[in-house]
Amino acid sequence: MPHFLFNDSHLWAVKGTAERDGLDLFLRRQWSRLNPKFVGQVHMSVIEEAISGVPGVPSWVLKELKQNFTRLFLAGPVIDSIDLDIPDYSPLDHFDNGYIEESWTQVQQNLVTFKADNRSNLQAFARAAHAIADFYAHSSYMHFAKLLDAGSANGHAELNDPPGQVEFDNAPSHQFPSTFNLTDPKFSINTSLWTQSKIAAAKRWNDQVISGRYAQPNDTQPGLTNHLTEGLTTIPAILRNAPGFSDRGSLPHHNQIAVDDTTPGNQHCLYNAESKKDEADRMSYTNQLRWRKNTAILHVRRAFQENFDASENRR
Repeated sequence: MPHFLFNDSHLWAVKGTAERDGLDLFLRRQWSRLNPKFVGQVHMSVIEEAISGVPGVPSWVLKELKQNFTRLFLAGPVIDSIDLDIPDYSPLDHFDNGYIEESWTQVQQNLVTFKADNRSNLQAFARAAHAIADFYAHSSYMHFAKLLDAGSANGHAELNDPPGQVEFDNAPSHQFPSTFNLTDPKFSINTSLWTQSKIAAAKRWNDQVISGRYAQPNDTQPGLTNHLTEGLTTIPAILRNAPGFSDRGSLPHHNQIAVDDTTPGNQHCLYNAESKKDEADRMSYTNQLRWRKNTAILHVRRAFQENFDASENRR
């Protein structure tokens, strides 16, 4: 008899087989990384620090934005509502599958909608802010970006704003001798889509900022939580049927390269988990998380300031 039953929306404990303490323990252990995105607690922190740093913002703004975050079950993690919306998943909301330019276009569209009516369209800003944070969490931008005051607690990168028009400390490269070398055996590919070599994959994405593949056909990663999330997620058909979609199978998996939690997951293989004495070491996971979160806060704050009219939105 099963202890638990689940579908794409709910998890049930079967009566008589799982005590309350057992369910809580299960959730703490297995669902702490329920969705492989910048975890909800980090997302909420980015929103709080970004908005609270803008003078004169009415209290209702942050209050309503925080309503997008919920704790999953009694013992589960904090999740942003957009990460729970599995049936309507779009990689453009999360900068997944290498859709960098397309995702920035969607961010800008959401910000235009928000600017047109701040009160009525606050959710458009919430979606834009989530995506901006995911750009820094999911993409290879920070691996090559121009760092500012890298060794300090406030170290961050030059904002990718406007997108694609920034200078890099090191030009994006995914071939040897780059430390983000896609020919490295530690990175996987989706062989059901990409049938060429890893050398060809590195050439395909060289000189570009990339992000990891996620929810591609025949590519669900091992493990219960992955089957409960990625396995139930589908990339929209309009993207799957577009020319060149198979190229995205050559990207490393999201779980292998993203920096979206305070510690790396079991599949992460790009950055070193140990804290390094060198506060400017790009291969340190600790450093990468600090820079990515700080940069996301600054970018979300700027996006809000440029599109919110405080004089028109007091309550």
